Amino acid sequence: IKAELGKRIKQAYDDDDRSLLRRISEQELPELLNRVRAFHRLFRRQWEIENVPFGFEVMDVRLGALAARLEYAAEAIGRYLAGDLPRLDELEAPRLPYIPFAEGEQPYIHLNQWRKMVAQNL
Repeated sequence: IKAELGKRIKQAYDDDDRSLLRRISEQELPELLNRVRAFHRLFRRQWEIENVPFGFEVMDVRLGALAARLEYAAEAIGRYLAGDLPRLDELEAPRLPYIPFAEGEQPYIHLNQWRKMVAQNL
């Protein structure tokens, strides 16, 4: 569900497909949020069976941030559709290009590193 969602939201926004944006914000994003929360509970239960208690805070941060972003996306799209926001700046910005690996490099993706995802605006 999540893998293509960002591209679908962007396309619907660019096409001014408000009915699709409404379905995404009112149905698809809440369903995905419910699944993320259920996964988090089940994963924690499994972790407690198989591991020491230490270390799960990493998953709390990752899945908690994902849940917060899903909530924000649904709310922002809803506010846009209601006319409370004139545009969604996140979707107005040009997409950053994907930079493929240089020739000879191993094709491993390391885009899940905290320091590359979180700004340090203190």
